[in-house]
Amino acid sequence: FFGTAGMATADVQDRKLIILGLGYAVGDEEFTAFFQVYEGLESAEVMRAPDRRSRGFGFVTFTTPAQAQAVLTDHATNGPLQIRGRQIDPQLAVPRGEVLSNKSHAHVPSAVPFATKRIFVGRLPPTVTTEDVKAYFEKYGTILDCFLPLDFHSKRPRSIAFITFSSTEAVDRVMEHPHEVWGRSIAVDRAEPKAEAGGQW
Repeated sequence: FFGTAGMATADVQDRKLIILGLGYAVGDEEFTAFFQVYEGLESAEVMRAPDRRSRGFGFVTFTTPAQAQAVLTDHATNGPLQIRGRQIDPQLAVPRGEVLSNKSHAHVPSAVPFATKRIFVGRLPPTVTTEDVKAYFEKYGTILDCFLPLDFHSKRPRSIAFITFSSTEAVDRVMEHPHEVWGRSIAVDRAEPKAEAGGQW
């Protein structure tokens, strides 16, 4: 329903992640809800044995490679992701024949810049609020939206944010240098624009 079917079939291996280390009690609903905080989620499924028991891993597919990469960036820069207090291991679900040649690809953000008005921010201190994030980044340009996803269980901020500016130039200014704020170095990367659906989360 995103209107990108041609692109979807061509690069599915770059948009699909395998999630290892799932607890056996994690069901499809909880699994999907966990990844819905990331933009562009198309599908999420826990893999099961013939007796319907979880096999301890699942797959998630996003609309674009950059959206899948946001999960990997969050995992690598903000500490390991956890579901029900158990660490999970997200990786690119590359075809079997490409595993050896792409060993490091899953955790290396794309170095090719693309035009976007949105950024992903990671490694935020747990006490930082939406207002704090907006106050820091508004010097780079007008902010249209700032979203801090909540943890599925604790309902507390997950130390990441997505920010939408009014122009691509604002994002270019943000990306010009590293960001040391709130007593730490935070992670900032370009994020794919939200699908044309009103711009709501």
